[in-house]
Amino acid sequence: MIKEWANDIKCKTKHMNREETADYVITYYWHHILLAVLFLGFVTLTVYHVCWGGKKQAAFSFVIINQNVDFARDKEIADAFSKASGIKGSQIVVDSDYLISYGQVRLEGINESHYEKFFFNWSAKEIDAMLMPESFYRYCKTQSGTFEELDVADHTPSEHLFWDNGACSGVYSKGTSLGQYFEDNEKDPYVLVFPAEPKHPAACREFLNYALAHGISKSKNKR
Repeated sequence: MIKEWANDIKCKTKHMNREETADYVITYYWHHILLAVLFLGFVTLTVYHVCWGGKKQAAFSFVIINQNVDFARDKEIADAFSKASGIKGSQIVVDSDYLISYGQVRLEGINESHYEKFFFNWSAKEIDAMLMPESFYRYCKTQSGTFEELDVADHTPSEHLFWDNGACSGVYSKGTSLGQYFEDNEKDPYVLVFPAEPKHPAACREFLNYALAHGISKSKNKR
């Protein structure tokens, strides 16, 4: 369409000087120019929104693998951690929209893009902490995933700790404050783990301390 306009203008103004051509274009093509400017502005705003405008400036991001997708529960976790840590709730992202098939675990009726979303966000350092089945932890390691070694063995009951090759790589969710929010699987228990070199290490320590302090104190009181 733009090419047709250009050819039409060129044909009709070939005997005009520069000033006459400008007057002709403004007089007869002003609405075309306006539409083009509006369209360009719309495209620019759309690209900005998709690439930058829609992203939250998160101070901490926690993702939940293969549990029920429950945004009300996710918000409850974010609010509880915000209250315990002092981090603004609007800067805490808790997302359970990660239903992933892997290895021998095949889930029906899921969006296969969740798999790509998870590993893309991990590689982009958009994930600070993860709750996942132990089998998925093992699977991630086969995909070159690396995890932080936790320095909590001295002050955490051994039954809450998840060990991997002699290193404490996580804590079982059942013994933390997170256990109250999720269904556990005795054959494939859920573990709270952290990717190696997270973007927000201080917030990760706060979250681990929150999970352990609240969870362990509650389990002790029940005994």
